[in-house]
Amino acid sequence: MKFMGTLIAVTDLGKSRKFYRDILGLTITTDHEPTVTFNGCIVLQKMDSWIDSIQSKYVMFDNRASEMYFETENFDDIILRLDTFGIKYVHKPVMRGWGQRIVRFYDPDHHIIEVGEAIETVMRRFADKGMNAEQIAKRMKLNVDFVKKCLGESKKGDNHAV
Repeated sequence: MKFMGTLIAVTDLGKSRKFYRDILGLTITTDHEPTVTFNGCIVLQKMDSWIDSIQSKYVMFDNRASEMYFETENFDDIILRLDTFGIKYVHKPVMRGWGQRIVRFYDPDHHIIEVGEAIETVMRRFADKGMNAEQIAKRMKLNVDFVKKCLGESKKGDNHAV
């Protein structure tokens, strides 16, 4: 079996297409109404078409028990874009204990989106502040060989966890 992607049912395909393209910077790979497919295996489908394909009247909405997670090397640029477009936040940017900045917000149909700083970007930020690989590994609870590899200091290991 092979995972092929996540389908998101949307009420306004045009508005959602614009959101995922212009705000999240995703690239459209196919656009055949009633569906739009983006890189990263995300598919938008018009709500009425999706409900017809399920052939069931027992579809529950407003779950909010899931989110789509993205990482970026340009966290500050994403925040500026969100503010420019007046996006509704789940919460403003926060920093996790290991130093990664994240933000959660809603798409046009109130699906939750999380964008976090790429882990390698966090490591580079700490290195730029003078921390060595061992200090970064300890702060981020990562394997030191993994940190060294990401920082270009070593080619050994690829295990994220300590």
